[in-house]
Amino acid sequence: MWWALRPSLQHPTLELRAPDCCTFVDDSIAIAALYRALAHRLVRNPWLNADMTAVTRAIVVENKWRAQRYGVNGTFASADGGGAVTVAEALEQVLAEVAPDAEELGCSTHVTRCRAIVGAGTSADAQIAVFQAHEKNETRERALEAVNDWLAAATLQ
Repeated sequence: MWWALRPSLQHPTLELRAPDCCTFVDDSIAIAALYRALAHRLVRNPWLNADMTAVTRAIVVENKWRAQRYGVNGTFASADGGGAVTVAEALEQVLAEVAPDAEELGCSTHVTRCRAIVGAGTSADAQIAVFQAHEKNETRERALEAVNDWLAAATLQ
């Protein structure tokens, strides 16, 4: 988690490397709450993942790439050799694991909003859909303008 969540060098805070680019504020809050619950869980249980092997680390790197490449529609390689796991299945496992921490921190509602992100898709999914819808009957430039218009409207929600 170091490169996704790490102490700030300039402020008494943690830096989050993913939620700062969400279009919707509620999505940013949900992801930040999930990171907060994960960090709390790791502080409570410092021995978690202490037995990671080189193979397990390679699977983590592969899954991070899959998440970046395929988003919520992708799958993750299972560390236990059980085959592919959908993002929704992986999220449910994480939510179950961090539920006590989210409850203690008072952010359960925000954490569970991550289900809505997985269910409805990300802002990137919406941007691609807007582009493809406009590209069919309009120029590429107009399709890009439509994405820009969508982003401006969505960001103000």
